[in-house]
Amino acid sequence: MKDLLNDLSSLRWWVSVVIVGFLINIASDYARPWIDRVVSRFSESRRLALTERQKHFEETVEEVLANPVEYISLRLDLLGMRLQVILLVVLGLFMFLLLDALAIPTEVQAFLKDRLPTQMPFELLYPPPLVAGLIVSVAKVIVGYGIAFACLQYIRRLVRTRAIWREVRNRKKKQSLK
Repeated sequence: MKDLLNDLSSLRWWVSVVIVGFLINIASDYARPWIDRVVSRFSESRRLALTERQKHFEETVEEVLANPVEYISLRLDLLGMRLQVILLVVLGLFMFLLLDALAIPTEVQAFLKDRLPTQMPFELLYPPPLVAGLIVSVAKVIVGYGIAFACLQYIRRLVRTRAIWREVRNRKKKQSLK
């Protein structure tokens, strides 16, 4: 149990878990179209969903090609999403560091217990180290998963929007070469 609490309160462990989670999620976003094409050979419902998605993608690309303002808006959306992901990652790291700083070491608790005049029992003011460690660990889990989920949602939108932008850019290059 103590090893589990040590792992949950370790910044190194959380950073490695979040980084691996991001890498897996990004890889899955890039691998999904290929997997969908393979699965669509065997499943009629997948084939229909894939063609619907491709149709929506083509409509969006044509809409952006037809309107230069949409192209600029798409570029600004990409920039905004990138900045939001960076902001969320920095916020997540800041929250982890803040939660680490809030954990009161046992030496400080012992020092305060002897010198703090109070009418209340000391344990009500400052929980025992195991409970304090558990509270900080649970807070890290909640903050970590919340920020990771938000980042992954922005990354998914970023991947989709970037695919549209790349297709528009490639079609514009082809048109300019003709």
